[in-house]
Amino acid sequence: MRAPFALASVFPLAATLAAAQATPRIKVATDFADSTGIVSSAFASALRSLGDIDVVTTREDPDLVLEAVVLCQPTSCTDPESYVLAIRLYEPANLNTAMSVSLLIPPARHLSYEAALFRADTLGRRILPGLQGLQRTHMMWAARWGRLRYEEQARELVRTIDSQCFDKLRQARRAAQMRSDSAETENLQAILARHWLC
Repeated sequence: MRAPFALASVFPLAATLAAAQATPRIKVATDFADSTGIVSSAFASALRSLGDIDVVTTREDPDLVLEAVVLCQPTSCTDPESYVLAIRLYEPANLNTAMSVSLLIPPARHLSYEAALFRADTLGRRILPGLQGLQRTHMMWAARWGRLRYEEQARELVRTIDSQCFDKLRQARRAAQMRSDSAETENLQAILARHWLC
């Protein structure tokens, strides 16, 4: 009699896995100059705890990069009282950046929605090589965190970035997966109506 229970419990898991595969994961690189590795580890852990974030290197085509310099106070990192951080969140130039740039080039005639997307994609792919290495800085922070509070502070900053930046990426990706142009447009208008960090 256990077989029906086992099958019933597998179906929600399969649906969850299918939904997870349908929504692309957000790739975030952490690029830290942290001689102890303690603070960078706290950020990586906080990012992974969000569930849909892959922590990658800068060579793995990240969506966003969290870059930081970590110094120990006093100067010795063997038993620091606190950590002083300079943090920057930036977006490397990618196809979306190039497609946005392509929208600055006016078309010769009025285009349908599909034709405009195709044009933006085609021009974006031509523009992209010229944008390699460029970055768009979204925000910078300077902080001093106590030795006993750095993990909590890292989680708090990641929560802020999640609600002000990652959510925008999630919504834009959901809009791109919509089957209806009007639903996609409505979703994109909702994104544009909100003030975002990114």
